[in-house]
Amino acid sequence: MEEPIFRKQLFSYAEEKYGSEAEYLWANDPYSAVLRNLFNRKWYAIAMRVAGNKLGLKTENPVAIVSVKCDPVLREFLLQREGYFPAYHLNKRTWITASLEGDVPFEELCRLIDMSYSLVSEAKRPKKQV
Repeated sequence: MEEPIFRKQLFSYAEEKYGSEAEYLWANDPYSAVLRNLFNRKWYAIAMRVAGNKLGLKTENPVAIVSVKCDPVLREFLLQREGYFPAYHLNKRTWITASLEGDVPFEELCRLIDMSYSLVSEAKRPKKQV
């Protein structure tokens, strides 16, 4: 199966900017990988292939996607655009899925990675002790 247009570049971007290397957690699925915040170990992206019909498309052919944590207001806006889908297998209110096959420009994918990294970095920080 052909490598999607932006998958490798997105992993390289995350490694350069955040030091995150793609982690392959599932032995039965060597394609799916997560990116984690190195400090709190929370996922900020997961790349995988899913059947198009699971995303609401009219095909069963696999589609390369990345799911990222997303501001809920921005999420609603992005879902109106081509290449974006409700989060696949994640909280649909706070995550969004984007195509890695060229429907979403690479620069936009990078901004999504940045936003997601920021959101998981801020999530549930311990309160300052007085």
